[in-house]
Amino acid sequence: MIINMQTDKIYRFKFSNEIVEILDAFSKLHKHTCQKEYKEKWDEWLIENKEEIDKETERLLALGYEGNIKEKMYKSARYYFRKKTEEKKEPAKRREYKAVDREIIDSMDIHIQRNIDTDDYSPANGFDNFSKLYEELINIEIKNFKESTDFSLEEIKQKIKKTYKNRYFQYTRNNN
Repeated sequence: MIINMQTDKIYRFKFSNEIVEILDAFSKLHKHTCQKEYKEKWDEWLIENKEEIDKETERLLALGYEGNIKEKMYKSARYYFRKKTEEKKEPAKRREYKAVDREIIDSMDIHIQRNIDTDDYSPANGFDNFSKLYEELINIEIKNFKESTDFSLEEIKQKIKKTYKNRYFQYTRNNN
Protein backbone atom coordinates (compact mmCIF):
# COMPACT_ATOMS: atom_id res chain seq x y z
CA MET A 1 0.00 0.00 0.00
CA ILE A 2 1.41 3.38 -1.05
CA ILE A 3 0.49 6.44 0.96
CA ASN A 4 0.67 9.74 -0.87
CA MET A 5 1.73 12.34 1.66
CA GLN A 6 1.30 15.78 0.23
CA THR A 7 3.28 18.44 2.01
CA ASP A 8 2.34 22.06 1.78
CA LYS A 9 5.27 24.08 0.51
CA ILE A 10 5.81 27.37 2.28
CA TYR A 11 6.46 30.30 -0.03
CA ARG A 12 6.58 33.09 2.51
CA PHE A 13 8.49 32.54 5.71
CA LYS A 14 7.32 34.88 8.45
CA PHE A 15 9.27 35.72 11.58
CA SER A 16 7.93 34.78 14.99
CA ASN A 17 6.15 37.49 16.97
CA GLU A 18 9.11 37.73 19.37
CA ILE A 19 11.57 38.48 16.56
CA VAL A 20 9.15 40.87 14.90
CA GLU A 21 8.93 42.87 18.13
CA ILE A 22 12.69 43.19 18.60
CA LEU A 23 13.30 43.91 14.90
CA ASP A 24 10.60 46.58 15.00
CA ALA A 25 12.08 48.15 18.13
CA PHE A 26 15.56 48.20 16.56
CA SER A 27 14.33 49.70 13.32
CA LYS A 28 12.33 52.42 15.09
CA LEU A 29 15.32 53.28 17.26
CA HIS A 30 17.58 53.65 14.21
CA LYS A 31 15.02 55.03 11.81
CA HIS A 32 17.06 58.11 10.91
CA THR A 33 20.54 56.60 11.25
CA CYS A 34 22.86 56.79 8.22
CA GLN A 35 23.63 53.53 6.46
CA LYS A 36 27.21 53.11 7.77
CA GLU A 37 26.22 53.71 11.39
CA TYR A 38 23.07 51.58 10.92
CA LYS A 39 25.27 48.66 9.83
CA GLU A 40 27.50 49.09 12.89
CA LYS A 41 24.46 49.18 15.19
CA TRP A 42 23.09 46.13 13.38
CA ASP A 43 26.26 44.15 14.08
CA GLU A 44 25.99 45.10 17.76
CA TRP A 45 22.32 44.13 17.76
CA LEU A 46 23.18 40.69 16.33
CA ILE A 47 25.56 40.06 19.23
CA GLU A 48 23.12 41.36 21.88
CA ASN A 49 20.25 39.23 20.55
CA LYS A 50 22.22 36.12 19.60
CA GLU A 51 20.04 33.76 21.63
CA GLU A 52 16.75 34.92 20.05
CA ILE A 53 18.30 34.97 16.57
CA ASP A 54 19.65 31.43 16.96
CA LYS A 55 16.23 30.23 18.12
CA GLU A 56 14.55 31.91 15.13
CA THR A 57 17.18 30.51 12.77
CA GLU A 58 16.48 26.97 14.00
CA ARG A 59 12.73 27.51 13.61
CA LEU A 60 12.98 28.82 10.04
CA LEU A 61 15.44 26.12 8.97
CA ALA A 62 13.09 23.48 10.38
CA LEU A 63 10.30 24.95 8.24
CA GLY A 64 12.49 24.64 5.15
CA TYR A 65 13.87 28.17 4.69
CA GLU A 66 17.00 27.98 2.55
CA GLY A 67 18.18 31.59 2.46
CA ASN A 68 20.38 33.68 4.73
CA ILE A 69 18.23 34.36 7.78
CA LYS A 70 20.35 37.21 9.16
CA GLU A 71 20.19 38.92 5.78
CA LYS A 72 16.41 38.43 5.73
CA MET A 73 16.21 40.04 9.18
CA TYR A 74 18.44 42.92 8.12
CA LYS A 75 16.38 43.66 5.03
CA SER A 76 13.14 43.47 7.02
CA ALA A 77 14.46 45.85 9.68
CA ARG A 78 16.09 48.26 7.23
CA TYR A 79 13.49 48.41 4.48
CA TYR A 80 10.18 47.32 6.01
CA PHE A 81 9.93 47.92 9.74
CA ARG A 82 11.78 51.24 9.53
CA LYS A 83 9.22 52.65 7.10
CA LYS A 84 6.17 51.10 8.74
CA THR A 85 4.04 53.73 10.47
CA GLU A 86 1.73 53.37 13.43
CA GLU A 87 -0.85 55.86 12.20
CA LYS A 88 -4.01 54.46 10.74
CA LYS A 89 -4.93 55.67 7.29
CA GLU A 90 -8.46 56.81 6.69
CA PRO A 91 -10.05 54.27 4.34
CA ALA A 92 -10.82 55.67 0.93
CA LYS A 93 -14.44 56.63 0.51
CA ARG A 94 -16.12 54.16 -1.76
CA ARG A 95 -18.20 55.29 -4.62
CA GLU A 96 -21.89 54.54 -4.67
CA TYR A 97 -22.50 51.23 -6.42
CA LYS A 98 -24.61 51.32 -9.54
CA ALA A 99 -25.56 48.01 -11.10
CA VAL A 100 -25.84 47.46 -14.82
CA ASP A 101 -29.45 47.06 -15.94
CA ARG A 102 -30.84 43.50 -15.82
CA GLU A 103 -31.84 43.65 -19.52
CA ILE A 104 -28.25 44.18 -20.65
CA ILE A 105 -26.99 41.46 -18.28
CA ASP A 106 -29.51 39.00 -19.71
CA SER A 107 -28.41 39.97 -23.22
CA MET A 108 -24.79 39.36 -22.23
CA ASP A 109 -25.66 35.91 -20.86
CA ILE A 110 -27.49 34.95 -24.04
CA HIS A 111 -24.64 36.25 -26.21
CA ILE A 112 -22.08 34.28 -24.21
CA GLN A 113 -24.14 31.07 -24.35
CA ARG A 114 -24.54 31.36 -28.13
CA ASN A 115 -20.90 32.16 -28.90
CA ILE A 116 -18.75 30.43 -26.30
CA ASP A 117 -18.25 27.30 -28.42
CA THR A 118 -16.88 29.15 -31.46
CA ASP A 119 -13.16 28.66 -32.11
CA ASP A 120 -11.92 32.24 -31.77
CA TYR A 121 -14.15 33.19 -28.84
CA SER A 122 -12.55 34.92 -25.87
CA PRO A 123 -14.00 37.41 -23.38
CA ALA A 124 -12.34 40.28 -25.25
CA ASN A 125 -13.49 39.12 -28.72
CA GLY A 126 -16.92 38.31 -27.33
CA PHE A 127 -17.30 41.77 -25.85
CA ASP A 128 -16.25 43.43 -29.12
CA ASN A 129 -18.86 41.38 -30.95
CA PHE A 130 -21.47 42.07 -28.26
CA SER A 131 -20.77 45.82 -28.50
CA LYS A 132 -21.48 45.78 -32.24
CA LEU A 133 -24.64 43.66 -31.98
CA TYR A 134 -26.12 45.47 -29.00
CA GLU A 135 -24.87 49.00 -29.67
CA GLU A 136 -28.31 50.55 -29.13
CA LEU A 137 -28.81 48.76 -25.79
CA ILE A 138 -25.34 49.85 -24.64
CA ASN A 139 -26.06 53.46 -25.61
CA ILE A 140 -29.28 53.40 -23.57
CA GLU A 141 -27.32 52.03 -20.60
CA ILE A 142 -24.69 54.76 -20.98
CA LYS A 143 -27.45 57.39 -21.03
CA ASN A 144 -29.02 55.91 -17.88
CA PHE A 145 -25.67 55.92 -16.10
CA LYS A 146 -24.97 59.53 -17.06
CA GLU A 147 -28.34 60.58 -15.68
CA SER A 148 -28.01 58.77 -12.36
CA THR A 149 -24.27 58.89 -11.58
CA ASP A 150 -21.26 61.12 -11.92
CA PHE A 151 -19.30 58.46 -13.85
CA SER A 152 -17.35 59.60 -16.88
CA LEU A 153 -18.09 58.07 -20.27
CA GLU A 154 -14.88 56.02 -20.07
CA GLU A 155 -15.78 54.72 -16.61
CA ILE A 156 -19.23 53.68 -17.84
CA LYS A 157 -17.76 51.85 -20.83
CA GLN A 158 -15.25 50.10 -18.57
CA LYS A 159 -18.03 49.05 -16.19
CA ILE A 160 -20.05 47.52 -19.03
CA LYS A 161 -16.97 45.74 -20.37
CA LYS A 162 -16.06 44.46 -16.90
CA THR A 163 -19.64 43.24 -16.41
CA TYR A 164 -19.46 41.30 -19.68
CA LYS A 165 -16.16 39.66 -18.73
CA ASN A 166 -17.51 38.88 -15.27
CA ARG A 167 -20.59 37.22 -16.77
CA TYR A 168 -18.27 35.19 -19.03
CA PHE A 169 -16.21 33.92 -16.10
CA GLN A 170 -19.34 33.15 -14.08
CA TYR A 171 -20.72 31.18 -17.02
CA THR A 172 -17.51 29.19 -17.52
CA ARG A 173 -17.15 28.51 -13.79
CA ASN A 174 -20.76 27.29 -13.50
CA ASN A 175 -20.61 25.13 -16.65
CA ASN A 176 -17.34 23.29 -16.04
